[in-house]
Amino acid sequence: MPGQSDFFVEEERPIDLRGFFFRYILLYWYWYLIGLVLGIAGAWIYLRYAKPVYLAKATILIKDESGASGMSQESLFQGLGIAQGTKNVLNEIHILKSRTLMEEVVDELGLEINYIHQGRVKDSEAYSKMPVEVIRKGRPKVKGSLVIKDIDDKKFELILGDSSTVYAYGIPLIIEKDTLIFKRIAEQKFNVPIKINFRKREDVAASYSGLIKISEAQEWSSVLSITLKDAVPERAKDVVNTLVKVYNEAALEDKNEVAANTLKFIEDRLLLIRDELEIVERNVEDYRRDNNVITPEMGEVVDYIEDLNDQEGKLSQIEVEENILNYIEDYFSSNIGKYKLLPANLTVDDPTVSAHISEFNQAILKRSRLLRSAGGENPELLEIEREIASLEGIISEALARLKEGISKSRISIESKINTNRKRLSTIPRKQRELLEITRQQRIKENLYVYLLEKREETALSLAIATVNSRLIDAARLPTSPIEPRNSLIYAAGFLFGIGLPALLVFLRVLLNDKIEMEEDIKGETSTPILGGISHSKSGKSIVVDSSSRSAIAEMFRLLRTNLHFLAADKEKKCILVTSGSGGDGKTFVTLNTAMSMAISGKKTIAIGMDLRKPKLATYIGKGNHGKGLTSFLVGAATKEEIVMPTDLHENLYYISAGPIPPNPAELLMQDRLDDLIAYLKTEFDIIFLDTPPVGLVTDALLLNRFVDISLFVVRIGQTKKGLLKVIEDIYQQKKLTNPGIVMNGMNKKGRYGYGYGYGYGYGYGYGYYED
Repeated sequence: MPGQSDFFVEEERPIDLRGFFFRYILLYWYWYLIGLVLGIAGAWIYLRYAKPVYLAKATILIKDESGASGMSQESLFQGLGIAQGTKNVLNEIHILKSRTLMEEVVDELGLEINYIHQGRVKDSEAYSKMPVEVIRKGRPKVKGSLVIKDIDDKKFELILGDSSTVYAYGIPLIIEKDTLIFKRIAEQKFNVPIKINFRKREDVAASYSGLIKISEAQEWSSVLSITLKDAVPERAKDVVNTLVKVYNEAALEDKNEVAANTLKFIEDRLLLIRDELEIVERNVEDYRRDNNVITPEMGEVVDYIEDLNDQEGKLSQIEVEENILNYIEDYFSSNIGKYKLLPANLTVDDPTVSAHISEFNQAILKRSRLLRSAGGENPELLEIEREIASLEGIISEALARLKEGISKSRISIESKINTNRKRLSTIPRKQRELLEITRQQRIKENLYVYLLEKREETALSLAIATVNSRLIDAARLPTSPIEPRNSLIYAAGFLFGIGLPALLVFLRVLLNDKIEMEEDIKGETSTPILGGISHSKSGKSIVVDSSSRSAIAEMFRLLRTNLHFLAADKEKKCILVTSGSGGDGKTFVTLNTAMSMAISGKKTIAIGMDLRKPKLATYIGKGNHGKGLTSFLVGAATKEEIVMPTDLHENLYYISAGPIPPNPAELLMQDRLDDLIAYLKTEFDIIFLDTPPVGLVTDALLLNRFVDISLFVVRIGQTKKGLLKVIEDIYQQKKLTNPGIVMNGMNKKGRYGYGYGYGYGYGYGYGYYED
């Protein structure tokens, strides 16, 4: 069963690029043309009104103050005990993007007020070349917008809301409880109105904080790239450079705040110790003068005194350390207000306590920055406050442990001192009293000297404080915008102009269930296409006559020629004409093909076998009345009575359908029909059977016993593609003899060069024919 096997195997067809080009492009070329025009025009309009965007970029190096290389200025002084914190690049990025810094930038550049030239087509911002400037006293209270129009070099019109007033330049004006002075900068009259917008400082800062982009130049790098996109190139450059400047100034303030706080603490303690030292020194002088006592070292007990002095020196050092710890503990516990900085370099020689105090101060500074840039309920702020509270407890515990250790050392040294004092008990009373006074003097002197050293160290830390970053590349004035990119916008317009029509065409073809072109037929059935009939603009039922040279007449002649090659061994042919549904033009094709046969000298008859909706006689102009096929089949007329001549041609005859019967299919199965066809084959060369649509009823299949050629009329733009499956089934199952397809209703845009024939390559065209 090779034939049956082939029916279920889909034949692989090569891709028809020509058909694809025609179906999706050439057939709808005007769609693409309109789309391209609209796309390019839209791109041009967008570029005409779009605001250009410029990019300003600066590059800075975040300095590493950890002292790893030992070569930075600050690392050279770390041995003095001046606290230095290691910079975290991510923290610095957060600081650079903070609203606090940006608010300072807004204040310095006056960004809360912007000036706009109101043009006829579009508005443009003015920044560095403003024709007028608003000078305000203090922070402006005005919110919203106002418009000024220049009258001359002395006067201007101020439009505020619905009211307008003429004022003089340079005169203070009270507007909404705010004092403003409008200063004319332009030397010549400016004809364009200037719109002045007053915005909240916080809103402007928040906007620029969101627009500024800060990123690491490379991973694990301390180099940061700071970029800003803005419609005004000068403003973009100024904002970036001013931000770097404000950032460095804020970093210096943070560093100096710790040192200044420590310096103030030392100065206060120096004043107190100096007063105490002066009192002790006066006591020594007064005692020697009043009691005429020489220095103990000058007497005979020098050795005992030196040993005692050595022990008392150690005790003095311990007392100095105790005093320092008491100072810090008192300062820490009784600081005026909460979250104050601690002196950073007055701790004893204990790295743990120094590190904790440095960490505490860094946390205090970070809290201050966050408090300026965020609200009190900010999660990060709450977290840093918890960290500060934890550090307070850690420092208190560390100080307590230090004091406990020092207390034990004091007990040991005091024990040794008591032993030496017993040995010196033989020394006269006056010398012992003098020794006690001088010991107090030595303690005060040591503490005073220590504080002097720390004061110098702190003053030095103020002198060597450097900025956090080094400017590698300052932001320069952008010369060309980065947005919009003309080439990209035009490319997008081009793609839109092509893509949208292509999408619409694709959807139209995809959703269209009608046959539109030859490739639709070839893609669904292997039934041969015998010809194509163009759309008739005349509206006539018969378009073929002996003198016609029109394109449609030539198409019917080509169809006639192709039909001669089918069943070539049959001298006389019976041709069945059917369609998928009503309105496809099967009767039109039947009559005009029959007319073409008659003109060629073939005696032809057309039989109206559509007993359900007969139209054949109506198309001929005779009307479907009187005796016809049904009359013969029911025995009400003879063969000779139903065969009628037409007025169209002497060789063309017809048989009308006659009265519509209740049982068409049963009538077509009668033997009388076989007798009629046998009779007609003796009288005529060509017999055309105009049958009902095969897609609706089976009448046409009942007539296959008479048929030599079967024609399926497919109307372009009307016949549904589903009919092609029916035709393919009929073709494969051989339900009709020699089936072929005739395309009806074609037009010029629906064809791109067909070649028809039954293997013989006949073609048709109408370049030189009449319309």
